[in-house]
Amino acid sequence: MESVSRQPASAFREELLEELERRRVLYLTTVGRKSGVARKVKVWFVFLAPDIVAVQHVRPPLPQWYRNILKNSQVVVDFGGFTCEGTAEPVSDRGEIQAILQKIRRKYGLLAWLLQLWGTSEAVAVRIRLNRKAMVAPSDESRTGGG
Repeated sequence: MESVSRQPASAFREELLEELERRRVLYLTTVGRKSGVARKVKVWFVFLAPDIVAVQHVRPPLPQWYRNILKNSQVVVDFGGFTCEGTAEPVSDRGEIQAILQKIRRKYGLLAWLLQLWGTSEAVAVRIRLNRKAMVAPSDESRTGGG
C-alpha cells in the first residue's frame, strides 16, 4: 500500500490558490437576465484576496455577462476544473476599476496593455466573492487520466 502524505489544510489552500492564480482564464457562468438560461464566457481574472477575484471589460458595449450580473449576482466560476459558486458585485469606484486594470496588465502583459490602449474610461469591473468551502475539484481520476 502506497503511503499518502497529508498536508495541513492551510498549506493545501495556499498551494491551490497559487495554482489558480497561475491560470490564464476562468469560465464565468451567469444567468441570462431575460432568458434565465445559464451563459458561460471565458474571461481574464486576477485575485484581489484569497476568496475574491475580479474580472473586467474595457470597451463598449457592455458585455452580456456584465448585464446579467446587474440582474442576478449569483455566478459560477470555473478555473478549468476547479469550480465554485460566487456572488458578483459590480465595482463603481473608478479608482478601484483602474487598480484592477493595472493588476490585469501586470498579469497578462503586452496584450492587456494593447487592449487597454483603446481607453479605459468606460471600463467595467466586477468583484466575485468565491464560496471556496464548496469548491469542487476535479477527481484524481480525471487529473491523471486513469480509469
